[in-house]
Amino acid sequence: MRHEQLSKPDTFTRLETDRFDPITRDKAFTPAAAARDVPVAVGGMIAASYIMLVATFALATTGSAYSHFIIAIDAVFLIAFFAIPWIFLKLERPAGRVPRLDEFLRNGIDTFTGHSSGPAALVQMLIVPVLLTLGAAAMGVAAALLM
Repeated sequence: MRHEQLSKPDTFTRLETDRFDPITRDKAFTPAAAARDVPVAVGGMIAASYIMLVATFALATTGSAYSHFIIAIDAVFLIAFFAIPWIFLKLERPAGRVPRLDEFLRNGIDTFTGHSSGPAALVQMLIVPVLLTLGAAAMGVAAALLM
């Protein structure tokens, strides 16, 4: 619908949104816990892998003032990237017992599309930062060999 049609109410049908929104319709709605079946150790592994990525960038760059500036900005974004979810999880009500890492690896995780084994879920969470870190390290080694 274009904006000039809004001034002519007889050209469109207005729908009441509360018919389609289950949150406003059901007053007993309570949100589900955000990460009730992911251990804290997995979050630590993800954070450590991204910290290693930024550290690899710092080691692989030439050491110019511009590269130090960009890495400092990366570090600030990294802090924000992990601080916001940490704050949200601290504000959330406790959802019960969080599994240990060995339980997570043994039992896996239930997702929207079905069950995923623990090791497969861990690989899916860590593959991007780990491979980016390896790629940055390879570029740093190549740059050091060519200089």
